[in-house]
Amino acid sequence: MKSFLKSILTNYLAVASLWLGIGSAASGNLWIGGGGDNLWSNIDNWSQQVVPINAFADPRFGFDDPAGPFYPLTPSTDDDGPIGNNDVKLQENGTVTLIDDSVGIASAFGVRVGNGGATNTLMISGGRLDIGIDPNVDPSANAVGWHLQVGRGYPGFDGGPTDPNPKATVIMSGGEVNTNGVLIPEQFVNHNLEDPTDSEPLNGELIMSGGVINARWMNLGQLKGNGSAELSGDAVINIKSNVANDPSNGGHLSFNRNWFLNGLPVPSSGNVSLDIRDNAIINIYGHLSGLIQSPDVSEVTRYQSHVDAGELTADSGADEPTIFLDDTIGLLKICALDADFDSDCDTDDDDLLAWQTGYGMTGTPGDLTTFGDADNDGDVDGADFLEFQIEYGTGVSDDAQPLLGTVPEPSSLVLACCATMTVGGRRRLINAQSLTSSRSTHTG
Repeated sequence: MKSFLKSILTNYLAVASLWLGIGSAASGNLWIGGGGDNLWSNIDNWSQQVVPINAFADPRFGFDDPAGPFYPLTPSTDDDGPIGNNDVKLQENGTVTLIDDSVGIASAFGVRVGNGGATNTLMISGGRLDIGIDPNVDPSANAVGWHLQVGRGYPGFDGGPTDPNPKATVIMSGGEVNTNGVLIPEQFVNHNLEDPTDSEPLNGELIMSGGVINARWMNLGQLKGNGSAELSGDAVINIKSNVANDPSNGGHLSFNRNWFLNGLPVPSSGNVSLDIRDNAIINIYGHLSGLIQSPDVSEVTRYQSHVDAGELTADSGADEPTIFLDDTIGLLKICALDADFDSDCDTDDDDLLAWQTGYGMTGTPGDLTTFGDADNDGDVDGADFLEFQIEYGTGVSDDAQPLLGTVPEPSSLVLACCATMTVGGRRRLINAQSLTSSRSTHTG
């Protein structure tokens, strides 16, 4: 019995040290890129010779290996716990890992891009990546477990490279990611230094031109880590409420959250930025805690402070995003839609009505936005309708019934004359209440 307990304790300490990053080599399934391609689905690209696809019964604990006394502690290539195939670490410099439609569903306890200070890239063009989710619930609504980390640790952490100024990148043009959190990056202190807060900074970047991310929270910048995100095209980020049995951290989009050292906060000082343009949308659903049941005006004020600081921008920093609070359903939306004439972060039939009402009006550029001047040139004409057509349906819930096909369009001559005009609108940061319950949100 003593030897059995000693064996368990030995395993526990070994795994605990690996979790904490103590030791010279990384555990988990490492991307080695030996398969002659960049595909996640190629077994030759993984150190464990196990592809992280549909590999779990429960990714939080790895309860699929009954041969071990405590299943997560069993160092087996079939194990789904932290030291098995489902703890994915990309820490080779210069590598690219691709998830596309051929993958289907990739699954992982955690995905650490740029682990230990590596400079590399995760590309997602299709398929689905589930990170630390509970497979027994709807992953789009209840993400639990570990995270997508776009940069993790510090240079040399977990046996990673020691190159200065490393950068981890996630490029997403399609597909779906379901995860607990998105950290850009997750910067640790280096306890090998006399002052651990002197750790060399990491850099993390998320570039989305399409696809959907469902997460409980997202953070840019930590300690000295620099984090940026660029959202364009039809990209959608849904920041979900927390699951009922775990009321911490949910419903937040945050910038430069504090690191804690010996229980005391160490203010983060990295450079952070989030830019949104085109039809991209961020939906923030809030909390299930006793502190904030759902987003309120204080959340609008908080995000406005990031706009004022130049950390939250639109159109590559040339404009300000719209921040809309729909307090009838507890939802906050961030967007940069030119044809969103009523500034509620969707382009729908109400905006069409605004354009119809204002059609033919002329005035000072910037004064006719609410009347349908999408390109901010001082008139409401066919070019503005073209932009409305491009954006129509963005931010609108899937069950909304579009009416565009029943509405007479301007003459084809007007549209042809205006088709080549450049569209680039001015937007206003607002703190708005709900207009009607029909203006619900697109959830990806």
